[in-house]
Amino acid sequence: MLRSRIYTMAVALVIVVSGGMGWWAPKAMAANSGSTFMYRPDINTNHQLCLGIASNKNGILASCTFVHDQAWHRGKEARHSGYYQWINAYGQCLGVAGGSKKNGARVVGAKCGGLTHPDQYWAVEFAGPLTYLCTVFNYHSGYVMQPASNKKGAAVEQKPWAGHKNSAQEWVFEINS
Repeated sequence: MLRSRIYTMAVALVIVVSGGMGWWAPKAMAANSGSTFMYRPDINTNHQLCLGIASNKNGILASCTFVHDQAWHRGKEARHSGYYQWINAYGQCLGVAGGSKKNGARVVGAKCGGLTHPDQYWAVEFAGPLTYLCTVFNYHSGYVMQPASNKKGAAVEQKPWAGHKNSAQEWVFEINS
């Protein structure tokens, strides 16, 4: 219930900060559902980049479309832990390549495997009670999701958490309507 309230407050804050629908709303919102992970360093530029899954199943930063491989919905929870599967509109679970616990392992989209694939569970932790910025933690490794660079096409990897002051590890949790 608390997370639900935080998500609602985050959406309200984004609307207020952006002056209405503004920068964060796509022009055509038809056929989208779920949420999008928009990469934090690019929210004030004209080229918004979001977490997408490429045809080779690797997670990448891509131009925001807010649909298909970028429209994520929450799936099952891992053992009442607060870590959930994130499943895109193509039915791919967000996970880590090979279930790796290694620093720098690729974030990927794959067939959902349930609890036999603990790398497919993530916690979205907000930087504070009234913010839309979040860090995305992996259940299996304890690492966070971070792009290799802030450029379009950059790989998305897991890295050790560097604290809330590292904007390279911050995402905007965009709730699509």
